[in-house]
Amino acid sequence: MTYGEQSRVFRMIPGLEESELLRFGSVHRNTFVNAPILLDERMQLRARPHVFLAGQVTGVEGYVESCAGGFVCAVTLAQALRGFLPVPPPSSTALGGIRTHLMRRQPVYQPSNITWACIPPLANLKLKKRERYLALAERALGDLDTWFAEAPLARAHPIASVA
Repeated sequence: MTYGEQSRVFRMIPGLEESELLRFGSVHRNTFVNAPILLDERMQLRARPHVFLAGQVTGVEGYVESCAGGFVCAVTLAQALRGFLPVPPPSSTALGGIRTHLMRRQPVYQPSNITWACIPPLANLKLKKRERYLALAERALGDLDTWFAEAPLARAHPIASVA
């Protein structure tokens, strides 16, 4: 609603007819690319290789998701710089789920937080919600451990201490 319309509606509320309204609401607008069309599996622009994108501009919502997207982008960039083929995080993990969202072509691409819809379901669909989420989390942690151990440049390397 416009500020004038917000003022009109608030003043319809009994007791607020003469109130001083200090701040009106506004819609937060994100600018983002159509990631499934414009980005490749390394999160670089198809039309401009060597230009990598991460964070909110790719179509992820939330601070944690933006940081996670930046981490995935950094790992794939490091892999590229070292001449490795991309080894993305497993789709069963939240990191992989973010990548799934960024790669999933849709009629109308919109930003999203990480949700269970971005994670492949379990084979046993008859679990109750709590047990299913626990099993999904356990699977994700195991798959993430394997990825950290096996994917080139995915795990943090300890920095040698200075004596």
